[in-house]
Amino acid sequence: MMRWLYKLPLRFRTLFRKSHVEQELSDELRFHLEKLIEENLAKGMGPEEARYAALRDLGGFEQIKEECRDMRRVNYIENFLQDVSYGLRVLAKKPGFTFVAVLSLALGIGANTALFSLVDAVLLKTLPVQRPDELVLLDESGGPGTVQYFPYPVFQQMSTESRVITGMLASFDADGTLRVSVRISGGGTTAELAQAQLVSGNYYSVLGVNAILGRTITPEDDKVPGGHPVAVISHAYWESRFEHDPSVVGKTITVNGHPFTIIGVTPQEFFGITPGHPPDVTIPLMMQAQVWLAPGQAIVNDQRFGWLRLMARLKPGVAENLARAALTTRLQQFEIRSAGSVLSAEDRHAFLQHAVQFASASKGLDSLRRQFSKPLLILITIVGLVLLIACANVAILLLARAIERQREFAVRLALGAGRLRLIRQLLTESVLLSSTGGALGCLLAYWARNVLLSLISRSPLPISLHAPLDSRILSFSIGLSLFTGLLFGLAPALQSTRAEIAPAVVGGSVSRESTGRRFWSSLAQLLVSFQFALSLVLLVGAGLFLRSLSKLNRLDAGFSRDNLLLVSVDPTMVGYKGTQVLDFYDEVLNRVASLPGVHSAALSSHSLLSGGVDDAGFAVAGYTPRPGDARGVNLNLVSPGFFRLMGIRILLGREFELRDNRNAPPVAVISEAVAQQYFGSENPVGKTFGWGGPSENTRVEIIGVARNVKWDSLRNEGARIVYLPFQQNPPWHDPLGQVTFEVRTERTALSMVAPVRQQFQSIDKSIPVFDIKTQNEQTEESLIQEHLLAALSAGFGVLALALAIVGLYGTLSNDVIRRTHEIGTRIALGARSANVVWSVLAQVLRLVLIGVAVGLLGTWSISRLVDSLLFGLTPTDPGTIGVATLLLAVTAILAGYVPARRASKVDAAVALRHE
Repeated sequence: MMRWLYKLPLRFRTLFRKSHVEQELSDELRFHLEKLIEENLAKGMGPEEARYAALRDLGGFEQIKEECRDMRRVNYIENFLQDVSYGLRVLAKKPGFTFVAVLSLALGIGANTALFSLVDAVLLKTLPVQRPDELVLLDESGGPGTVQYFPYPVFQQMSTESRVITGMLASFDADGTLRVSVRISGGGTTAELAQAQLVSGNYYSVLGVNAILGRTITPEDDKVPGGHPVAVISHAYWESRFEHDPSVVGKTITVNGHPFTIIGVTPQEFFGITPGHPPDVTIPLMMQAQVWLAPGQAIVNDQRFGWLRLMARLKPGVAENLARAALTTRLQQFEIRSAGSVLSAEDRHAFLQHAVQFASASKGLDSLRRQFSKPLLILITIVGLVLLIACANVAILLLARAIERQREFAVRLALGAGRLRLIRQLLTESVLLSSTGGALGCLLAYWARNVLLSLISRSPLPISLHAPLDSRILSFSIGLSLFTGLLFGLAPALQSTRAEIAPAVVGGSVSRESTGRRFWSSLAQLLVSFQFALSLVLLVGAGLFLRSLSKLNRLDAGFSRDNLLLVSVDPTMVGYKGTQVLDFYDEVLNRVASLPGVHSAALSSHSLLSGGVDDAGFAVAGYTPRPGDARGVNLNLVSPGFFRLMGIRILLGREFELRDNRNAPPVAVISEAVAQQYFGSENPVGKTFGWGGPSENTRVEIIGVARNVKWDSLRNEGARIVYLPFQQNPPWHDPLGQVTFEVRTERTALSMVAPVRQQFQSIDKSIPVFDIKTQNEQTEESLIQEHLLAALSAGFGVLALALAIVGLYGTLSNDVIRRTHEIGTRIALGARSANVVWSVLAQVLRLVLIGVAVGLLGTWSISRLVDSLLFGLTPTDPGTIGVATLLLAVTAILAGYVPARRASKVDAAVALRHE
């Protein structure tokens, strides 16, 4: 070890002070030569004889120097630097070739790097917490279905199982659905919406996350309901709303009308436990009644209301099956005890079938992964194919360049250069190309990543991802660059170093139609066909996704989407209760409907295609469910005039009127799907139903049947919806809070945003107005996956085709040059220009046909991957495949016509002298 440390500075000195070291070596050799001469003179030799004898004994100066250089073991670095320097000079001599090759690789590597950063953020990255691999997410199995949300008392019971876990946390709602009204002290009376979550007091300690300012929530803050109005804010919220003010700790913010004291700021890299849904404000669970549900409605002690996601940290060394068994016992004990003394033997047996299940929580909650895993898998496959096309493109260019340089390499081989040395030189040039392309690709990836993030964020529930081009992403890019450099550089390197030495040295050129040249020319054509095959797969995929999106956009949703403005509010966030809420809504409806430019106004608890779900039981006397029948309905509270404004036809009966108020008998309008399932061919108007819950004795009269509409997605057919007057909210249902006002305008919907907002603010400035958009925009948001796939697959398909065309053009141009003598001979013998053009285009068609045949097989092989993402067509849709094939063929022929035309203009006299 000490010897190695001694040699290391000497080797660095050899590298960085080469001239000085070489001079020392020359001086030392001269010293030894002079000593030998002196010894020979002492033996009686003459001066000349003594010098010649000394030189013979010492050996050749240059050979000794080379041996000394080899013993320093830095010559490989010197050779590498020489290769790099020579490679840069070679590439600089051909700027056009270098530009096309680097740009091709930059596009391929940049696309892969950008998409990998998104895949990493959504699918791969672990939570930025201590030892994330120890975290597990708890579910309950053994009942009618898997339970993901637990009551607070269950959390209390299981969190004390310290034998198998070091801690357990509870949170609501980490999936990003809890939004609150926030007013900042000194920031005016206008409230703004913020993303919030409620967490147990040990949330941060279990995760191992500390505050960068102040402190985090502790168990002491989460003991007494309503006792500790404290909040922790995220770094992003601190940056955007407080401008990095270090004195933010101790300031007061008003959340849903209640004052909270900011006690800390979390680190920048911490985004909570759900990728894509970072909380702005985090509040103790015991403050639930102040920020969620009806004001003052506490549910922390409710033993049956499941609302919390539970995450535990396993003790090191404890097996998962033992931890599951221990927590299952705790769960079963709680459920049996909470059922009381009336528990039957059958119920007891059912409770004993319940069990705790674990899912890895190292990457957090998986809502975003479930939504985007398949689209991202398809897109990463697409950009991988684009990179293969780019590599094939550069390989084609390098093969053409290698044929041009055969004389150079033949001469170098004749002079004694080793073949391995030349291969290394060529691979160095390839890696220089890929490295330059990779560096430019990283710059493109930075821009493309922002485009991807903007595309993926356009969803009904806002998505905010942190996908930096960090060391992991850059390492991926570097590795990809080196891999591609070796991938596309190997074949040209092998081809170049097999040059025929004798013809090159004696005749000055390599044989025109040597077997090697023909083989490598055929390989280039094969690569072109390979590019066409991949391009066809991508074009077909892009066509399928674009046509699916087009079909969905043209689909009849059952209501009118044009000139419709949506505005959401929730007065309960600032303390409105009971009839105050209903009176506020009535007043807003009247004011907005009277605005100039407004045709009509209505409200609903769930706007259509918003992705909202409001499940309710539905019981009809005499109805016996059949196997496979869907249970429950979606409940939507609407105002009179809602159906007329939305353009939803009433098929039977009538819609709601002003008389259907809070004092009138309960009535409902049901959708076609509900009428068909529960009443068949009978007319349901006038019949009644119950809710199948605590108020099932309250009968609701059906006064109408509405046409089916798309509820949560344009893909889903026959949504089961029950509409109720918004003033007849059932007692068992959550109090009416957030609603969406639908405003039908006489001109462009967005032109009415300011007047409509003004009406809300004129009543109460403290009420936040949010999610202002048109119904068309909301429809587009519901198609985020389809837009993402269509936009990116179309872009990558066009890019792939462009790269393939560049490869074809380069191959044909080189082939025309190679066949100049042949073409000249044919012209001299009387061949017409049209015949020459056709001979080149026939070659193009042959390459296209081979590519299409292979591409069709590729399209068929990946059909299963995309089948579930299509709408209204199959992966083997003949029309889409036909259009893609025609586009590929026409583009290839147009690209091939240029070199074909050039070939037809060859001068026969010049061509016959061509070598």
